[in-house]
Amino acid sequence: MTERAMSRVVAPPLSAFYAEQHAAHGVQLHFNTTVSAFAGDGAVREVVLHRRSAFPGGYCGGRNWHPAGDRHCGRRRHCLRQRYRRETSTAAPVRSDVYAAGDCTNHPSPRYGRRVRLESVDHAFEHARSAAANMLGKAVVHDKVPWFWSDQYDLKLLIVGLSHGYDECVVRGDPATRSFSVCYLRGGELIAVDAVNSAKDYMAARKLIAERARLNVARIADATIQLKDAH
Repeated sequence: MTERAMSRVVAPPLSAFYAEQHAAHGVQLHFNTTVSAFAGDGAVREVVLHRRSAFPGGYCGGRNWHPAGDRHCGRRRHCLRQRYRRETSTAAPVRSDVYAAGDCTNHPSPRYGRRVRLESVDHAFEHARSAAANMLGKAVVHDKVPWFWSDQYDLKLLIVGLSHGYDECVVRGDPATRSFSVCYLRGGELIAVDAVNSAKDYMAARKLIAERARLNVARIADATIQLKDAH
């Protein structure tokens, strides 16, 4: 539906890189459109796009998907209170003994100062640990740095942090080598890193983002300097 690949989570340079990789593997990407219908007699023979021509072929059904992304998804998934894990995610009145955790929750984040929905396996695990600790009487504030991954062909994308609201984007390394990173800063603070086949940058980013490190842009862009030393 959007104008570029993975536009919800990555900057334009990384979108362009992945679009090129898919094209090289024979995948056609169609942007700014939606599926309006499936056509066929008893079986899907055609996928009809909104304001576009139809594409012939079968369809393999996948899991249910909610198009709302990180927006509020109704009272059952919308956590009303969440400094600790003591919150409600149901239509019931607010109670101190109702908890919600996992990648379907929409909760206030003290780190980002807004509500977030973190759709990842790691968050489901870490969020559950925080909820369990609070159930046992330990007042734990959940403030982990989120991370995500995506394996596409031989490319491992590791994302640390949330890039929402960045004011500077630095490409670190040469995308032609298929090993590089995109670093996001806000007011000089490193807030997120997209690492493509770059485990060292990923590991360094987890620590730097947790520490709210402020880095030197020129040193970030110099791939001969370790990211951990880019102050």
